[in-house]
Amino acid sequence: MSSSDSEVPALRVADLCVRYGSLQALNDVSWTVSDGEILGIIGPNGAGKSSSFAAVTNTVRRTGTVELYGSNVDSVPTHRLSRRGLRRTFQQNSFYSGLSVLDNAAATFAVENGVPLAGSVFTPWREAKQRSRTRAAAADLLTDFGIPARYHGMYPDNIPYGLQRCLSIVFAYGAGAKVLLVDEPAAGVGGEDMHNLAELLLQLRDRGLAVVLIEHHMDLVMEIVNRLLVIDRGEPIAYGEPEQVQRDPAVTRGVPGQGGMTALLEVDDLRVRYGRSTALSGVDLTVSDGELVAVAGANGAGKSTLVNAVAGWSRGKVSATGAIRLGGHDIATLPAHKRTKLGVVLVPEGKSVFERMTVEENLRMVRPPREASGRRYEVSDVYDVFPQLPARAHARCSTLSGGERQMVAIGRALRAAPRLLILDEPSVGLAPRLVVEVLEHIRELVTSGLSVLLVEQNVRATLEVADRLYLLEQGQVVGAGPCTEMRDDDRIVSAYLGRLGRS
Repeated sequence: MSSSDSEVPALRVADLCVRYGSLQALNDVSWTVSDGEILGIIGPNGAGKSSSFAAVTNTVRRTGTVELYGSNVDSVPTHRLSRRGLRRTFQQNSFYSGLSVLDNAAATFAVENGVPLAGSVFTPWREAKQRSRTRAAAADLLTDFGIPARYHGMYPDNIPYGLQRCLSIVFAYGAGAKVLLVDEPAAGVGGEDMHNLAELLLQLRDRGLAVVLIEHHMDLVMEIVNRLLVIDRGEPIAYGEPEQVQRDPAVTRGVPGQGGMTALLEVDDLRVRYGRSTALSGVDLTVSDGELVAVAGANGAGKSTLVNAVAGWSRGKVSATGAIRLGGHDIATLPAHKRTKLGVVLVPEGKSVFERMTVEENLRMVRPPREASGRRYEVSDVYDVFPQLPARAHARCSTLSGGERQMVAIGRALRAAPRLLILDEPSVGLAPRLVVEVLEHIRELVTSGLSVLLVEQNVRATLEVADRLYLLEQGQVVGAGPCTEMRDDDRIVSAYLGRLGRS
């Protein structure tokens, strides 16, 4: 449904460059998007995707040219670009606090059309009537996009999260978007919510909107986009129709398992023996930046042996051969504490916390290395990740629930500034509801840019949050692939003796 090449594109970006100090975030990035078209922008975390949105909307210093319907907008302030119809959503939901879903929708119309948000006894009758029409239009908008009426009077924070993600997009459209930049709308979304999100974006496309989509969920991207731009480290590496991009050697070299984008973690032919017993036999595994990779298998399959070998925690009469690389550098011979300084941080099975110490004491006892490789998490940042913990900050860990202890254990690991966070059975001993809650927190960490290697017995829940899954059996990888493909793999069912059942 894209416009022909002879027509003026809705948005044209040419030779876009952005620098943050000495860091070249974008270098000569160009693309166009037309009315009735969805352009996808993909690439690993840190590739420059969100920087491209910031540059296009003139919220960061940049060079290059941006044209909106043929008109140069290089010097147009952000708020005026928004009034012209170039709008964006963000990775985090942003609503008017204290207003219902309907009032949030009405507020977007009101701001766009200059209608007062609230009236008084001095409000002219004409303004009051206009405000009434605005609320009616807002209700029509919500209904038109399938937002059930039962949610109209609720606060946005109290409705299902998947619906919140859709609302952010609907509000941007209702506020007058002609070109909509959508930044990772599927973050934290899965199942039916993912389907609804895809339908919403297609509906906007079919209404003639030009949509630019940044997204990590490749199933969603490949289902709905008309064209793809792939960027890595600020450089464009492929641009064209999805099928064309999939076959581009520059891209297939960058896909784990297809010849490999330089992965954060690379494990090649790992073999581990305990005395005369072989625990791992020729295991290969990769984890890329901003990816959640899960390792599954029955008890005794070698899962804990694998993550202990990666973290350097193997002890006793253990012999290990093979390559373990972090960011391309061999770490296989380094002791555990040096791997931790490089950003490999393991949370072992068992929710290990100091029970006689308070939550905050547990968190403050860990300090990031002076030259931290990963993101530094202050205690306040840990509380943002786990909002249940601040209320328990001064409680001894011995009084916490199992889920709270696991959050403290993960929070302490975050304080060590990991590049790669390794979690060994974080759901052990937790009630089903808490398993889902902990795994959702882990997914949010990945969305924020952290790489995670997860060992987990609860495969059904893991498949909902992980990007890829490796299946171990008797120390060997017997299956690997995207979770969307591995869900129906009979090898998982047989490995767990039918534990998963069939939906």
